[in-house]
Amino acid sequence: LDRKRGYVIGDPVNGNWMILETLDGGESWKALSNSPQADSGEAAFAASASSLIATKGGLIFGTGGSVSNLHFYDFESKTWEKVKTPILQGESSQGIFAITQVNEKVIAVGGDYTKLDQRERSAVLLKGRVFESPEILPSGFRSGVVFYEDKNQLVAVGPSGSDFSLDQGMTWTNFSSIGYHAVKISPKRKTIWASG
Repeated sequence: LDRKRGYVIGDPVNGNWMILETLDGGESWKALSNSPQADSGEAAFAASASSLIATKGGLIFGTGGSVSNLHFYDFESKTWEKVKTPILQGESSQGIFAITQVNEKVIAVGGDYTKLDQRERSAVLLKGRVFESPEILPSGFRSGVVFYEDKNQLVAVGPSGSDFSLDQGMTWTNFSSIGYHAVKISPKRKTIWASG
């Protein structure tokens, strides 16, 4: 969230998500006093390191596996809310793999990592608590997504290629067949880096 405050997520422990917080730049970590319950078979994917984001108001993380949810944590009230998503789900290889936020909208990408070219339900948009399906989906499974604010551009990457969107995720255009697993924007928010 800033140079001192950060968060990490791990697999559920005793049925609850393991979420740790640092307030001293990573020197020490402690578990959040209130962590949400995981559904049976629910998982968080680590390939892109972007299934959890921190905002000024709270935390958001996306899951997959048997069920795909978005979990919202409010820093002020210290409460969680869970919203089931329409993204592809039901198998251990399916669900949300990465999320980002554009203004008040959450953009989630994923799909099925065993079916790299399958577009069906590979992205969803959430505004408020209402889901929208993109008119043109990314061109396959995507494991990373980032918002490049200067260009008002979303970039999503996956093993089968990369796509961009200029309309907050409603339509996606493929621009590369080179495979990547993760995508991040530089701290000064001027350069996009992909790895995989």
